[in-house]
Amino acid sequence: MPAYVINGQVFVQEFLIEQNVKRFAGGDEAHTVRGFWGLIQYVPILLLGAAPWIFSLFRAWPRGRDQSTEATFLRYCARWGGVIFLFFTISAAKLPHYILPVIPAFAIVVGAYAAREWQARGHAALDGRVARGPIIGMLVATLFVNWGVWTYYS
Repeated sequence: MPAYVINGQVFVQEFLIEQNVKRFAGGDEAHTVRGFWGLIQYVPILLLGAAPWIFSLFRAWPRGRDQSTEATFLRYCARWGGVIFLFFTISAAKLPHYILPVIPAFAIVVGAYAAREWQARGHAALDGRVARGPIIGMLVATLFVNWGVWTYYS
């Protein structure tokens, strides 16, 4: 709102129309991706960017008509991530970071699923002996990915 107050119609034309609507429609040739790759571009980005927990998303996806507060919240999170994923998938202009807002939503859905599964197996609290392997694995994977990104951009 302050940008509109200061700049008036220039803000609407330049920021909203030129930078958002036209970019969505494909007016930004530098970032436009067409064809089949444009439809699937965010799938590998999401799979790599949120690995390994993203592979549980289909099992964790909320189903049913449960009206509990938790179920309603998880359906909201699933829709939050799904709408953003679909919106940027159909957008003509694509950059890898556009898809990042889906990660917190999907992480909440998968985290709640993992907690339910953990409790269903009779575990009351996280046991350090059980968690040590996955934690070490994620630490190694994180270091490896960070080293790869650092090497690529250096």
